[in-house]
Amino acid sequence: MKKLFVVLKEFTKTGKILIIFGIPIILALPFPPPPFNTNQIKAELQNGEPAKQEKFRFLTDNSALGATLLSTILGIKTDPMPGYICITNTSEISGEGKKVNKTDLLEDQAGGAISIPLILDDTTVQIYVPFASTTCAHPQTIKGFAELENKIEVRGFMPLGKPQLSVVNGEPVISIKQYSDLVTIFKMEGKKGYSWEWNIFLKNYILFLIGWVILLSSIIQVYLCYRSKGTNVT
Repeated sequence: MKKLFVVLKEFTKTGKILIIFGIPIILALPFPPPPFNTNQIKAELQNGEPAKQEKFRFLTDNSALGATLLSTILGIKTDPMPGYICITNTSEISGEGKKVNKTDLLEDQAGGAISIPLILDDTTVQIYVPFASTTCAHPQTIKGFAELENKIEVRGFMPLGKPQLSVVNGEPVISIKQYSDLVTIFKMEGKKGYSWEWNIFLKNYILFLIGWVILLSSIIQVYLCYRSKGTNVT
């Protein structure tokens, strides 16, 4: 400990400021820190089911790096950054040996949709992702993590084209094309991570700064007490 204070004495004023104010900044950063706070998810679906039949677990609370240390030593609780998960429906439609656009088909709002069960503690909710769109969820759990179930529900398109107006023998006729081999190739990808909230970071930083100052003051008090006892004995 004596060597520690000798080292601190040799620090410049800038160095001391960095020790006092810089370390709490590092401790207040959420884990993992930016820019590593997002991860990509990719799932291959075969007949609407994941190729790998495994549940996907992810954090819902992203605590600060020093949260455990601060709460253990000083009993101070910090706030985590709110986690999120976004799923994008990247499915494709094919028919008659070529790619088919959704706009070419009869209006079907639920066509091509993917529904994924999201397990939150002991509750299960559905993440509904329409065709060619993205749905995000911001789950809050007691356990600090959630899971995507591997039982995925999918819905294909009706094999009917949009009504077309044509003229037959001088008479207007509305016809609807029917695809005999219309197939929806289900795919999805996503992103998980946490949303950066400055108010949460600043609150945590202030708590860490207070805790860090208290901790340094305690160390200094212990050292001075130890030093005075050593001098008295001498």
